Amino acid sequence: MTGEPVFAINSFAHDAGVAAVCDGEVLFAIEEERLNREKKTARFPEMGLREMSRRLGLPFSKVPTLAFPWRPWKLLRTIAWEVAKGLPAALSLIRDEACPNLNMRSIGRFCLLRQTLKRRLGWQPRIVHVNHHLTHAANCFYHCPFDDAAILVMDGFGDDASVAVFHARGEDIRPVWKNRFFDSLGMFYAAGTLHLGWRTLHDEGTVMALAAFGSERLVPQFRRLVRRLPDGEFRIDRRWLSFEHYGEMQMVTPAFERAFGPPRKPDDPIEDRHRDLARAIQTVTEEVILHIARAARRRTGSRNLGVSGGVALNCQANARLAREAGFENVYVPSSPSDAGTPLGAAVVVGGCRRGGRRPGYPSPFTGGEYTRQDCIAALSGRDVEWRRVEDPARLAARAIAEGAIIGWFQGRCETGPRALGNRSILADPRRPDVPDRLNADIKSRPAFRPYAPAVLAPFVGQCFEEVADSPYMSFALPVRPAWRARVPAVVHRDGSARVQTVHADLYPMFYSLIDAFRNLTGVPMVVNTSFNRQGEPIVHSPADAVGVFCRTGLDLLFINDLVVWQPDSRWAAFTHTSAGERALPGATS
Repeated sequence: MTGEPVFAINSFAHDAGVAAVCDGEVLFAIEEERLNREKKTARFPEMGLREMSRRLGLPFSKVPTLAFPWRPWKLLRTIAWEVAKGLPAALSLIRDEACPNLNMRSIGRFCLLRQTLKRRLGWQPRIVHVNHHLTHAANCFYHCPFDDAAILVMDGFGDDASVAVFHARGEDIRPVWKNRFFDSLGMFYAAGTLHLGWRTLHDEGTVMALAAFGSERLVPQFRRLVRRLPDGEFRIDRRWLSFEHYGEMQMVTPAFERAFGPPRKPDDPIEDRHRDLARAIQTVTEEVILHIARAARRRTGSRNLGVSGGVALNCQANARLAREAGFENVYVPSSPSDAGTPLGAAVVVGGCRRGGRRPGYPSPFTGGEYTRQDCIAALSGRDVEWRRVEDPARLAARAIAEGAIIGWFQGRCETGPRALGNRSILADPRRPDVPDRLNADIKSRPAFRPYAPAVLAPFVGQCFEEVADSPYMSFALPVRPAWRARVPAVVHRDGSARVQTVHADLYPMFYSLIDAFRNLTGVPMVVNTSFNRQGEPIVHSPADAVGVFCRTGLDLLFINDLVVWQPDSRWAAFTHTSAGERALPGATS
């Protein structure tokens, strides 16, 4: 490193995390949840900061600048104005429970960040506060393969808006347009998620999955909730939604409940009306996103679109953007939610040398990496057996082809909410029982939620009706009819699958595994889901991985160049004899 390093954090709100940039290059980035094991954590990322400092060999005294992805005084003024406009009802917004993921207590802690850094770490850097939506845009544009793009940012809210459009060229990101603070697609979708009995911020993906099982019956009526205006603007109809006054304490009005039914309790059965409501929420959201994106195309004149913010995790909406918005290319970063804002803030403050980076997508693997000895230490004292193998990818492919569901732990941890091949659970997409096995023995997810295929990039057009580059599982593509019966484990109710396109240069070891599976089976894909249990973060350390392996029904664990199995497992003999693998010197517990 020749330049001055910049650290960045997101803290005191959901998706806390850290990142470091120097000389225009990303050095490290990780979500705090991977370390403190609290999903979507808002805690001060002390563990992440210390881990980053240690791994980079940079004591805090050598890092003079910290970037922060909020402008707290701007946000405070915005909320004060919104409360004043909505008096007296809007006084409810001051209560913590009105917005449990980011509230007035959070903003107070934003303002006291300097004191927190000094007290917890003895560190007194220069703090640079960066516009929240700009950090989303910068995270997206730094990673995208275009030199010119319209950047569409959509989330619950930023410092002063809920949706923002930027035009990015070269190394410049210019704001173009923003929507009003409480006319928010993120809050709109959250209201539906809460009404359907799930948690905001955690379970929007469940609503998206359920939508495929619903009819269009409620869609015409639901369109009245959002009024589309010229030039991409839109307004939420306050006769139906009341989150601008009460937040999560009362997100919908009595009129909404009369029209669409009472709220579902978390343990209530899912009925047709819930499926139809999920379909209406998803459809209207997609339509409004297309409305905004088409206007962004006209405003910027760019042929390329980048999408960021929490709403960008909606892979069905992203697929419609790719098909219908009028852009030649659509890109979503690996971590579009607030977990990616530290990286965006660091890029804004530290700069990014776009012209100097290699062609193609930057690696999402920016977290911690562990040695073989670290993995052996994590296995010590566990009631498991293990062996070192020469070619883990080849043996893993053989195990999957023979019906094993495996844990796959390799290299540096990926950023973002989706496992991309270094902290994954993998299985055979040809086996229709795989989703039930995953749900019953490992993941404990609702049965209607689909599992994703990781597909070798050269074979995407062979397996899917549309071709979109989706290295971070950002797009749901229709599976070709001829393939739906071949890979039933990854086909959703509507015939689509949330695809990860696997490139040899970006994912060399993962590519080798899938290619070996293709050579065995003729199928160029595997089931890829995150290496965790329901409600837990993706594993980060070897100890995390071994813990999940021991507590679940995983058949095998591939961790670095070790294969691990339970002593009484039927896979014990396989690990010694299968595929002609040569066992290397190593211990067995």
